[in-house]
Amino acid sequence: MISKLENHITKFSTDEADYLHVVEQNKTLAHDIKDLESQVADYHLLAGTPQYQTDANKLYIEYKRLKIKNDRETERNNNIFKKRAEVEESMKKLQRTNDIFKQALESMCPSKQKEYFSLATANLELLKKKDILQEEMDLLVKRKEDYEAELAHNSDKSEMLTLYKELTAKWETLQAGRRAQDPQGMEPLIKKMEKDSKELASIEKQLADLRDKENEMKHRIHPFRDYMKEYDMLKMREEKLDQLLESVEIAKAAEQEKIPHIQGKIASLSKRCNSYVRNCCMDSETAEKLKKMMTLVVSNSTKAIQSESSARRLAPEIELLRQDLKRVHAWKSKVCRDLSSLKEQSSIVESELGTHRTQRRSARKSEKKLHEEYELLTKRQRYFRQVLEDLNHEFNNLRKELRKTEEKQKTLEVLSGLSKAKSSSLAQ
Repeated sequence: MISKLENHITKFSTDEADYLHVVEQNKTLAHDIKDLESQVADYHLLAGTPQYQTDANKLYIEYKRLKIKNDRETERNNNIFKKRAEVEESMKKLQRTNDIFKQALESMCPSKQKEYFSLATANLELLKKKDILQEEMDLLVKRKEDYEAELAHNSDKSEMLTLYKELTAKWETLQAGRRAQDPQGMEPLIKKMEKDSKELASIEKQLADLRDKENEMKHRIHPFRDYMKEYDMLKMREEKLDQLLESVEIAKAAEQEKIPHIQGKIASLSKRCNSYVRNCCMDSETAEKLKKMMTLVVSNSTKAIQSESSARRLAPEIELLRQDLKRVHAWKSKVCRDLSSLKEQSSIVESELGTHRTQRRSARKSEKKLHEEYELLTKRQRYFRQVLEDLNHEFNNLRKELRKTEEKQKTLEVLSGLSKAKSSSLAQ
């Protein structure tokens, strides 16, 4: 509001100055007219008789012409005075408004006054910048006029300008069509992008779940490796126990086979010994043979007793080994079942990972394609906006130039009218 009032004040000040200048010119013209009229009167007095011998019709025509001219001048002066009265009235109104504004300014607090003065200073700086830009604009207008004059004299450049205008018009029509089509064309793309983004988010979530499952399976598989090592050790121990059992069984079977044979020999020898003792017909050689046979019987019996005692002693160990073997077989079957289940789960997880990898690759491709389309559309939008801004700027510049040209033309018309009036008054 303040800037508008100041602009009105400056405008009316310039109008008042122009008006005063016109009034001064009118005064000088009136003074010149009076001098010329006195000179004409002196001339008529000097002319004397020839003046009075002029035709009455000519004098009447001259009188009419002068009267019409004087009426025009009077009407113009009245219009000028009327405009002056209007300007003075508007100046009084502005003065009253200015007084009210000053009173309001004085009634403001110091902070508001300080803010107002800072805004006024900024306004003055902006006005100075406006004057500088106005000078630059005038320079550009002059350059434009020079270019237009050069184009008028150069047929090639004028033809280029015509082609450029045609191209600009075609491009504007194309831009208008694209602006009408782009919102409808962008809507399905945006919906598709949102849908693909949701699918990507769900796929990412599923992949995260699969990674968690995979890590869990790895943690579950890790202790089974220790179990497999223990299983291998138990298997080796089992093989050793099997070999030991086989050797014990073989030795036991051999001893069992020897026992009846030895028992038979012992029985036969006992019978023979008894028969020999009864008959008491043993010689020295027979006694020695008998002793040898007795020692052999005793050694064989001791061996049989030792083999039976060793068999009885090894029986609980063999039973323990058989129990360990049963536990090893049960553990082996359990480990095999767990391994088969883990292999099935790992194959399922690998198949799911494969499907999700393919889905992820396809989603990435579609995302990349949509991103490229989005970037292309964004670039086109930016380009169209820049071109539209340039065209708007050019349109505003041309509109300002047109206004300035009209103002200059009006000023020239006023000055030409004043110069004509002055020349006509001087001619009279």
